[in-house]
Amino acid sequence: SEARPCHADGGLPSRAGESARPQKDSKGRFCASKSFATGSQTLLEKTESFEIKIFSELPLTPDIAPQVFVPFERRPLSTLLRDASYPSADAAGIQSHLHYKLALPQLPFLIVLGLAPFAMQFSRKKPVFLLLALSLFGFIACTTLLDSLLILGENRVLPPWLALWFPLLFLFGLSIPRFAKL
Repeated sequence: SEARPCHADGGLPSRAGESARPQKDSKGRFCASKSFATGSQTLLEKTESFEIKIFSELPLTPDIAPQVFVPFERRPLSTLLRDASYPSADAAGIQSHLHYKLALPQLPFLIVLGLAPFAMQFSRKKPVFLLLALSLFGFIACTTLLDSLLILGENRVLPPWLALWFPLLFLFGLSIPRFAKL
């Protein structure tokens, strides 16, 4: 068995040939080992863990509190509206989620407009279950379509406004003539 130099406190020697100084009551140890694949590369192997490790070289002050990134789908509409007016690298993602949040509430109205002509016709043999099943399927298909078009808008395949509003306007255009006949 080959003797391996071990460094307590998880650190490496600061200069070549200098041994690492362990911290008081250190509870961690890393040992240098040879790589099995190449045999020449030195890796560190963890053999123990620390309860506490102080990083004195990383000063953290309350003034420099890290800001957490909030995903676009969790941002409120007001924040998306404000962020969409500023040019940034994420402009397509911000605008896509803004249009998505504006277009999604229109979907139930579109379903009602599309189903109203069929639901308002009088018939003794009206297939109520089929009407309900088709409306549920249509709603799921439209939300899936909007989710897929949101991805296309985020990745700049289509402009965000076109990706999210064109299908809704197209479906609205299909349902209006039938609804107008009532």
